[in-house]
Amino acid sequence: ADCPDSPSIPGLTYSDLPSLTWDPDYVLTTAPDGNREFVQFQLNLEIALPSWGASASFVATKLRGNLDNVSGYTDPEGYGAGQYVRVNESVNSYGTLENFADREWKVSFWGALPGQLRGGLFWTFQSGDHYSPQFRLYGLGFFQYRVNTGAMTATGIPERPGQELDYALMWPLEGHNIYVGPRGGPVLERRNILDLRLERMFRLKRYDMSVSLDWFNVFRSEAITALNTLVNNGPDYGFGKNLSMFGPGIAPNQYYQAPQERVSPTTVRFGVAVYF
Repeated sequence: ADCPDSPSIPGLTYSDLPSLTWDPDYVLTTAPDGNREFVQFQLNLEIALPSWGASASFVATKLRGNLDNVSGYTDPEGYGAGQYVRVNESVNSYGTLENFADREWKVSFWGALPGQLRGGLFWTFQSGDHYSPQFRLYGLGFFQYRVNTGAMTATGIPERPGQELDYALMWPLEGHNIYVGPRGGPVLERRNILDLRLERMFRLKRYDMSVSLDWFNVFRSEAITALNTLVNNGPDYGFGKNLSMFGPGIAPNQYYQAPQERVSPTTVRFGVAVYF
């Protein structure tokens, strides 16, 4: 009654307002139909001797479901709030979940070398992590949305494009993601990484000093560990800097499948440590 010019609530009148109730007692419960299936097989072998040692391991993992996490309605990996918060994100939501490798091998070896030296190597080989292509709904009038009125052509274009929807209708869906294919179908590049270490101990009066040399990523792997999964824009598209849709163009890292992160580059490190 204090705002007579405000739009009315659909299906209600001002005379209905006194009958409305509010219950502040909420109960936290599990997500309806939420599902995660985790299966893993591990095989480990270790050898420890006075002058040398070694280890080898193999891990096979299977992770399927429709929840990115089990700790709440959060979005730690940027895949959307989920179908239990945004119903549109239920499309293709069940499948292979992201951020893990199906297969992983690790081998390490260390021991004494001539000249009072000690050395070691650590080798890791991983199959690529899974990722899921997505389309992000934008209601700002920069994309056209039409009702599908018929069959699709081989290229995915409607044979008879339907009526265009008023973009104002899309405002409540701003930011919703829709998986445009089976979740977790594509995988990133495999990683083949070898690290080496060489060290020697020296006695300085009452103290011990270690001089070491580390060589990381000997094979110079440049495997992609994260890329842009949005097919219609980048993760920062329209959010300031030079990435704005109002700017002169889209930054290279905003295109679909544009690399966002890679394996750390080849690095050589020299170290000195004193123990006392």
